[in-house]
Amino acid sequence: YPPFAGQRESLYIKMNPTCSLPGWLGHVAKISLTEQVESAETCLETHYSASRDANCVAVPVPGAAPLCALVSTKSIPKGCELLRLCPLPILSKKTWMTSTPMKSCEMQEDKIVKDHVRLIAERYLSEIAELKLYMNMAYSQAQTEQKSSTSFHEINMEYPGLERLHSDPDIFIVKDFLSEDECDRLIRKAESNLIPCLAKNKKTGKVEQDPSRTSQNANIPRAEAPSVVAKLRSLSNCCEDQLEILQLLRYTQGQKFRSHTDGFNGPVTACGFVNSGRLATVFCYLNTVRKGGATRFTRLGLNIQPKKGMAVVHFPVNQALEEDLRTEHAGCKAIDNKWLLTTWVWKDPRVDERYAESNLPQLSNDII
Repeated sequence: YPPFAGQRESLYIKMNPTCSLPGWLGHVAKISLTEQVESAETCLETHYSASRDANCVAVPVPGAAPLCALVSTKSIPKGCELLRLCPLPILSKKTWMTSTPMKSCEMQEDKIVKDHVRLIAERYLSEIAELKLYMNMAYSQAQTEQKSSTSFHEINMEYPGLERLHSDPDIFIVKDFLSEDECDRLIRKAESNLIPCLAKNKKTGKVEQDPSRTSQNANIPRAEAPSVVAKLRSLSNCCEDQLEILQLLRYTQGQKFRSHTDGFNGPVTACGFVNSGRLATVFCYLNTVRKGGATRFTRLGLNIQPKKGMAVVHFPVNQALEEDLRTEHAGCKAIDNKWLLTTWVWKDPRVDERYAESNLPQLSNDII
């Protein structure tokens, strides 16, 4: 703190300043003392046992949490070890209490702490305000980094009809995400343009039929389905260039998709995205399936039966691009035909021009 620069050693108390802790915070140093401690209204002699030698108490400062004021009763030698304690010392002719105080003692303690807080807040009002600014600057970046590395992509929780189907990991559904008309028109747009699902062979590098799934698909240009893209963006809480090319899939009798998460462990370069990863999966059933074709989250024991217009959202990786294996799911073997639209939200925008929307062939003149 600038006013004390060069006058004293920096003192750091080992605690998490981003946590909200109830009550007060107490600290002692390993030195013996008997001191006069003055509160707002009374002066009480405080005796501390040899095993609990104390030199200070810390009280929370109102309006500046998690800042605390350290009230010292004796100079602290350089290198002196500070111990964090939970019980509040009774500022009276008693030893440091290690058990729960009686109610009358609690009332006395509470009054003493409040008096300290009031006096500190009044005397050091401007200093506290300045310290609060320093504290915010010091911990805002750390909190952001911690949140971004461990959290998952945040979708629009206010989206109409959004329901949480499963927690930890989160799986959401929207029952009427697409209208019946939108579903029917998407199917008509794609059914004459279907090809076998392709994937790059990791060993040969060649693009060939995907061995993990036996369905057929067609890529849907965003320009031909602007209303659908708008819904996807709103639900997914992302920009348009974070969306992978829309895929429409058809599973006929006997076709299936093996267990997978949709994600990758660590950054990858694929589908026009560079050193990025799929943060969220959004797919929507385009027809109701009575028999077979369920989406099974294999590690959660959760089955979702396709219903026309219903969207499903899950999160295959976190913000640190660590794959969440709990989201492993499979497309069960179809008995009735199953149609669905799917896309993925990537952490970064698509930048490879080879995957630009303008390169996609037009499927039909129907703009949905």
